[in-house]
Amino acid sequence: MPFRKVQHRRKLNSLKLYAQGNETKDVAQAMGISESIIYRAKRNLCTCGDVEGKKVKRGQKPKITRKQLTYSSLYVWINRQLLLSMVIKVPEAQLEEYRTELNSDAVLSPHWQAFQIF
Repeated sequence: MPFRKVQHRRKLNSLKLYAQGNETKDVAQAMGISESIIYRAKRNLCTCGDVEGKKVKRGQKPKITRKQLTYSSLYVWINRQLLLSMVIKVPEAQLEEYRTELNSDAVLSPHWQAFQIF
C-alpha cells in the first residue's frame, strides 16, 4: 500500500471493530488500512491516550522566555518614558547627555523598583 495519512475517525472505528473480537487482519481489510496502523493506534491509545500519539514539538527552543521578554519590554518602555520626560524638560541637551543620564542607576532606580516583581 502506498503511504497516505489515515483519518483519526477511521483509526477509532478500526479499534472498535478490533475490540468487538474481530481479527486484526479482517479489520484491516474491511477498513482498507494495514495491520500495522491498527497495532500502532492501539499502542498510542494505551501510552498517549489518543490514537494519533504524542505531538512532538519541533524546532529550536526559544532563547528568551516569555518572562524575560516581558521584563525587557517593560525596561524599554520605562526608558522611552524617561527619555521623553528628559527631552520635554531640557530640549537643548545633546544626545550624549541623555544617554549618560539614562545609563545611570540613579535615574532608573525609583521608577524601576515599582516594576521589579520578577
